[in-house]
Amino acid sequence: MARKSGSLTPRSSRTQVDEFIKQVATRPALRPEAARGRLIFALDVPTTDEARRYVELLGDSVRFYKLGLELFMAGGYFEFVDDMVAQGKKVFVDLKFF
Repeated sequence: MARKSGSLTPRSSRTQVDEFIKQVATRPALRPEAARGRLIFALDVPTTDEARRYVELLGDSVRFYKLGLELFMAGGYFEFVDDMVAQGKKVFVDLKFF
C-alpha cells in the first residue's frame, strides 16, 4: 500500500515530521508556534508501543493527542494516558462506540 503524500508513519524521520508540521502550518493562524497548541494528533494505532513511537517521534511539535477505542482495546491504555499527562501532553479520550 502506497503512503499518502504528507502523511507520517512510525518510521518517519525527524526531517519528515518537521516538513509535515510546516505543511500543516501554511496559513498565518497555524504557524508552527501556534499550531502546537491547535493541532490534535490522532493516535489511531493498534498498540501502545506504536503510539509511544509516534509521541517520541513528534516530540514537542505536538502537545495534544486523541486516543481512540482501538488503542483502548489493546491494553495498557490507562498507563499510557498517565504517561502522556506526566509528559505535559493534553489528551482527548475518544471512546465512542457509535
